[in-house]
Amino acid sequence: MKIEYIDTHPLTVGVNYGQLHGWRLLRRLTSLLLVTHDCAANTIVHESAGNLPRAVARSVRELVERVRNVRYGDGKACKIEGDEFGFYLIGRDRGFLCLRDAGDVYTYSIYIAATGQNVYLASRCAYIISDVFGLPSMLAFEIRFCVYELLNNILEHGLKSDDSKWIQVVLSRKEGTIEVTIVDKGTKFDPTGDVVFDLNSYLESGKRRGLGLIMTRKISGKLLYEREYGFNRITFEKEIPNDYSIPDIGKEDEMEQFVVGEPRRLEDGFYMIELEGDLDTKGALVMEDLLTQLLEQKMYSVVLDFKKVPFVSSAGVGMLLGMVSSLRDEGGDVKFINVTPKIISVLRLLNLDDFFAIKEFEGSIIEY
Repeated sequence: MKIEYIDTHPLTVGVNYGQLHGWRLLRRLTSLLLVTHDCAANTIVHESAGNLPRAVARSVRELVERVRNVRYGDGKACKIEGDEFGFYLIGRDRGFLCLRDAGDVYTYSIYIAATGQNVYLASRCAYIISDVFGLPSMLAFEIRFCVYELLNNILEHGLKSDDSKWIQVVLSRKEGTIEVTIVDKGTKFDPTGDVVFDLNSYLESGKRRGLGLIMTRKISGKLLYEREYGFNRITFEKEIPNDYSIPDIGKEDEMEQFVVGEPRRLEDGFYMIELEGDLDTKGALVMEDLLTQLLEQKMYSVVLDFKKVPFVSSAGVGMLLGMVSSLRDEGGDVKFINVTPKIISVLRLLNLDDFFAIKEFEGSIIEY
């Protein structure tokens, strides 16, 4: 997946899905839509991937039709190919540039004039780029937070909100890590320091500022600073969790597994299935296996019990969408019971709460 262009008024991002296909494409699209919703991006334009399985194609179409801020594009990017300079210019506005490395789809550079509005814009773009890299949503949010706080400190202590001066932010995904580098030519300001935070001491000091930088030091991983030839350079690197590559689950991870109970036939012809655990990326794979089993055994009408599911990620939402579409294609249906308000709020972000048959509280299936 790669970003082909960024427009800033309103924030619009064009995405090409490249080699993504099948359920993985649906999961990534769902994640991207949640992130752009969080960023208040009005439109996501994406190039429609061809040759999708029928159920996946229907799920993608359903998602696109229900979410207001997404539409299909034709794949034509407003870009400048930089054979000489080695980059694509994918975003340009007054005080804002965004480049994608022509030789590395996992490296982007953002240049902003030093204003508060551009800091907000750059942090949102960093969030979206991190998601396009395939990072877990929480890690992508941490990248946004750190970029925002560090840029704000540069404005306050180094450049004094001078729009004639520019700041560079480079995001690069490497093997197992994401690296962020911020460069400016303001006065010297070192944001590194002791990450120990004592609440009582902070309250007694009477301070009401500085928490953002303290939090950034804690969550940014390894935060480095150097000054050379009049430039400040801040670098931090975050590890991408090993389990996000979805390895085989061994016995040591048994307690962390997403568990699917055996289907139990109800009087009305539905099959009750109890779920347990976080429906995250691993859980989505388990649900994918469950869908295959249901289709093979012609169990097209099911009730999913979410009583023991405290969390659903974007990957989980995408898989649920695919399951419902697939079983309805076969003349069946899927109903959800005991869904927590927190999970419903996630579904509501993508306008999917009315697509799913949801019962929020405990009760008999006969009440549907």
